[in-house]
Amino acid sequence: MITPFPISKKPPVPITGPLVLHDEKTTEENQLEWAHWLFQGVRARCASVVFHSPATERLTLLSDWQDYVSETFFPLLAPTLIKGWKLAQNGDESGLLEGDSDLNNKLNEEPRGRSLAAGAILLHDTRGAKYQGALGKFRQQFVEGKASGHMASIWAGLAVMFQIPPAHMLSEYLRQEWLVATRDLVSAEEPHGALSFTGLAQGAVHQCRLLAFDESLRLVEREQRLTSGT
Repeated sequence: MITPFPISKKPPVPITGPLVLHDEKTTEENQLEWAHWLFQGVRARCASVVFHSPATERLTLLSDWQDYVSETFFPLLAPTLIKGWKLAQNGDESGLLEGDSDLNNKLNEEPRGRSLAAGAILLHDTRGAKYQGALGKFRQQFVEGKASGHMASIWAGLAVMFQIPPAHMLSEYLRQEWLVATRDLVSAEEPHGALSFTGLAQGAVHQCRLLAFDESLRLVEREQRLTSGT
């Protein structure tokens, strides 16, 4: 017999004021701790982001997590996060906006709504940040109603601000998805092995490198065809 998770009766603690980000003196070892702290508003006010599971038993919860990973994280969220990180690093707010719009078009209605709600909270709670770069321009577009504002896009911009590398950015995103969705389960231990946050993040980075390599090959082949006139 599978024992259900006990359900927490404690309501989430509301966040009553804006979060103030680190400055340029923040050390690298504190970056992920700051990142985890940044998401407290999302964890307190959202029942789930993109990943959602009604499961109260671990096996069912892990099965739902595996479905989320294969159907949504790898094909949609991971590319948005990695491309968004590169675009934000290059100061390309237009590309960041395009990626956000593309994700908005591809997500189904319910996860799209949850992702937008979480993104709005994350943007609000980081509005006092210094040196926002491309995210600052993205934020202005959001205020003007010209950007959807998904959590993945915003987190990609924040990760660049914190100088968090892509693999860590991905694993932290996954961690927050899991923590938000399981916050009412007292003992929902995080996934291990191939479904762990770190393992999935490394797999996503590897997949992105393969896709980038394939794209480079296509560009070379196209250029060769144009040169040869075939």
